[in-house]
Amino acid sequence: MDETVWHRNDEWIGANIEDALVMISVERGNYLSLNATAAAAWEILETPTTAKALSEQLSARFAVAPDHCAKSVAAMLDRFEKLGLAIAR
Repeated sequence: MDETVWHRNDEWIGANIEDALVMISVERGNYLSLNATAAAAWEILETPTTAKALSEQLSARFAVAPDHCAKSVAAMLDRFEKLGLAIAR
């Protein structure tokens, strides 16, 4: 993984509803729901971090094999970027 630093796009706001984090972007007029794993990633991204560091934290939190977690995190960050949830710098 590279050393790109990922930042949350703070135009999104959210609230926990049952087992999900429901997010809305007033600027974009979009809303979505994050599952527990994506919500944990969103929480971690409150402090800008690399994909590697994010993967390590999620792997430890959810007891997932590091290689599997790294692949899942890469896909999730790609999706976050496409949705406008996160910005890579």
